[in-house]
Amino acid sequence: MKNIQEIKVLPTIPKTLSFLEELTKNMRWSWSHDAQKLFQRMDSGLWESSGHNPIIFLTKVSQQTLNKHAENKGYLIHLKKVENFYTEWMSQPKISEELGITQSDTIAYLSMEFGIHESLPIFAGGLGILAGDHLKSASMISLPLVAVGIFYKKGYFRQRLDMNGWQQEEYPETDIYHIPIEPVMDASGKRRFDILRLLRFQF
Repeated sequence: MKNIQEIKVLPTIPKTLSFLEELTKNMRWSWSHDAQKLFQRMDSGLWESSGHNPIIFLTKVSQQTLNKHAENKGYLIHLKKVENFYTEWMSQPKISEELGITQSDTIAYLSMEFGIHESLPIFAGGLGILAGDHLKSASMISLPLVAVGIFYKKGYFRQRLDMNGWQQEEYPETDIYHIPIEPVMDASGKRRFDILRLLRFQF
């Protein structure tokens, strides 16, 4: 029996839209309405069905749609505005150094959940949202903080009511390849299956 391999054909991002790929790798977009509108404006239906996840969005958007927006002057102006703000913010001086904290210092923040965005389902309620806000605040002042939490494979449960009015819970499994995390490697370059990290979380 021959081995069966799955091949995924992904759209090619036009050069004028290349910043979109950089944007998806930094969770900064999740607190920027202008950044989120870049995806919604391109295909509002797909943005909704992808769960407001830009990584999934860019793998499913049609090549025709990408090519169309790559030549849309209004869209390119919008994209450049977001890119300029992003670049300016990322190049700002480290505010935390004014507080007597240097980048050689490390602060560990342990929490059972972090509510960063709905596309990263590792939170369930108020504790997670508060922890996510702490991360945002720490990032805004360039605090060298490392958040340590748990990756829940099935995320938080979804609630719905059945025909009889009873609450039902669903536990959708998280697709690890379509959320902004990556495996941590050890010194020899071998993958540590028990440790994952967020691609980037800087504001």
